[in-house]
Amino acid sequence: MRMRFRGAPAVLVVAVFASAVSFAWQTQEQARSASSDARAAASWKTYDAGGMTYKYPPGWQVIPQLYRTPPQEAAGEPESQVGEIVSPHGVSPDYDSSIWIGGRQAGCEDFGPPCKCFTIYVAVYTCAADTATLRIYDLFLTTIRNKDSNESFHILFPSAQARLEPGKHYTLRWSIKPEVPKHTVDIIVHDTSKLDWRDPVLQVKDVPDTGSYDWLVPASVSSPGPYLIEISFVVPTKAPPPALSAGRIYEGRSNPFYIY
Repeated sequence: MRMRFRGAPAVLVVAVFASAVSFAWQTQEQARSASSDARAAASWKTYDAGGMTYKYPPGWQVIPQLYRTPPQEAAGEPESQVGEIVSPHGVSPDYDSSIWIGGRQAGCEDFGPPCKCFTIYVAVYTCAADTATLRIYDLFLTTIRNKDSNESFHILFPSAQARLEPGKHYTLRWSIKPEVPKHTVDIIVHDTSKLDWRDPVLQVKDVPDTGSYDWLVPASVSSPGPYLIEISFVVPTKAPPPALSAGRIYEGRSNPFYIY
């Protein structure tokens, strides 16, 4: 029996070492891939979508998604933009060959496999099956940036496309607009690849608004993301009847970042 147990620690050490080497290799490959993605999208064109910007490749176009209700149409009112479609020039936009951003009542819960969808500020989805379009879609996600000039908080770290490692400590940092009243804040970090945001990676309430928060990233994160941080608080206000309550929301969102 002694001989059998004498060998067990050595086997365990080898297994742990092999697992560590495998994880290190995977993270190095992911880091190299992220660097390659950044170079590939560097020459893309930039589109300003109001609350966010993104890039799209040469030879592609951005087509506004327009909508108006039947009463608006009957009244002769113009259509309003509810999203965009990014598609190759000369190709009629459809779910199989294009990337769709936002849209009327569009959410990732509406798109099951084989479609891919991430809620990065709005739903960003495609149902393409060819590898070339899927590659464009994956690169497209890495170019999305927050551009909300009215937000109360500007998140400084993590920065756009930053890579955080599971099981490590980081300091989340943000700045505050001068006119924002002093108040405790709520912080939430969620995985944009998940449909259910009720199970976030981080959710804390009534945090002192010092501009920073120390966070231990869970070692058990199940996907690389992208992730978003949202910081907010609500100040109750008097509600006009028949409403029972109302409030002014102060909030800010990060650029997309990754955990792997």
